[in-house]
Amino acid sequence: MINPYLTACFVRGIQPVQRLAIGGSANSIGTTIAPFFVTGIVFGGLAMEDVQVSQLMIPFFSLMVIISLIVTILFRLSLPDIEGTKAAAREN
Repeated sequence: MINPYLTACFVRGIQPVQRLAIGGSANSIGTTIAPFFVTGIVFGGLAMEDVQVSQLMIPFFSLMVIISLIVTILFRLSLPDIEGTKAAAREN
């Protein structure tokens, strides 16, 4: 979804392929770091053998709320259409 915006935006001195590589690198770093971050939030210093399901309810509900807020904000953003990125009705 973001790739057309990475290639369409203009940044002086940087080619579209470079912007895609930077975006891909950011995704890879996020994929590597996220499990440690989420584990720290959910388990928050609890010893793994002492974890009860009732202790995980608040962190999981908090993550659900945060993700829901992010999704709602992204759906409400009015991003411009980029020419040439949508298939015509007969191309499907």
